[in-house]
Amino acid sequence: MVGVLTISGKINFLQLARHCKSCEQRFRQNFRKAFDWITFNQTFVDKQPYHRYAIAIDPSYVSKSGKHTPGISYFWSGCAQTMKRGLEILGIALVDADTREAVAIRAVQTILHKFGRGRRPNSVLHIERDSLVSHYLMAIHKHKKQLLRLSNTIVADAFFSKATFVKGLEMMGFELVSRFRDDVRLRYLYTGEKTGKKGRPKLFDGVVDLSQLKDDVFTKETYDWDGHNVKVHSAMVYSVSLARKVLAVIVDFEDADKKTQTRKVFFSTDCTMSAKDVIDIYRSRFQIEFLFRDAKQFTGLTHCQARGYKGIGLCV
Repeated sequence: MVGVLTISGKINFLQLARHCKSCEQRFRQNFRKAFDWITFNQTFVDKQPYHRYAIAIDPSYVSKSGKHTPGISYFWSGCAQTMKRGLEILGIALVDADTREAVAIRAVQTILHKFGRGRRPNSVLHIERDSLVSHYLMAIHKHKKQLLRLSNTIVADAFFSKATFVKGLEMMGFELVSRFRDDVRLRYLYTGEKTGKKGRPKLFDGVVDLSQLKDDVFTKETYDWDGHNVKVHSAMVYSVSLARKVLAVIVDFEDADKKTQTRKVFFSTDCTMSAKDVIDIYRSRFQIEFLFRDAKQFTGLTHCQARGYKGIGLCV
């Protein structure tokens, strides 16, 4: 660890051997051994009382050349805004919504397992065969006991606002804070009196029109967003895509230079959470991007020379 933090330039097995007392082969062999990164990284976490903590997850593309590296495939690169050939890791970090800080907890390499034909594996987390969602759920499930000790709230971007992902988190005891797509379909919940007639009771009271919200349902607030006052509307509604009740938080980003104003819909599966907590926790999610940046620029995340699955898994 001292060598990684002090070596200037590329950090790989050869560089570690040049600056440290051990040979290159020893580094390669020890990097294949298992290591409990979560317990190690928890020693750097100093949780403050009454602070709002959440576990941020986000996949990150890692460039890699060659044809025989385990897990090499085509993944989405946010910087290039396209699919690129290389590796991918799922970053897991603990974020503090009050101080806007993040501590890296774990990184899991994305390797999709092809199950082929026949019955799917006997696991509630293999909801979609050969899918990224199933892989991300299995990565969280592997460390769920340690993660639940830190927080039961997971925050992720709009890609994870899927019914399969929310269902998997619910089975593990987690709540999700995320953002809906712009074409989200929401319904008002019926809160009127029962008619007493035969048949199924009325559950919904119309479709939520994002351009015309009902004032008697949504609670209006004003929130400070980086020095700008934004209008916030919050209410408990029904999400068609998630097939469940959620706390929807709609934020208006007004810009005088634009003819069409932007309206984003955030949500939390924990309906007891306040609208301010949903916004603050989701905004703290971006801190994990700085961890990816520092790992790639200063600690040699993209310079690993390992080709085996165990060696790469420890490097990340």
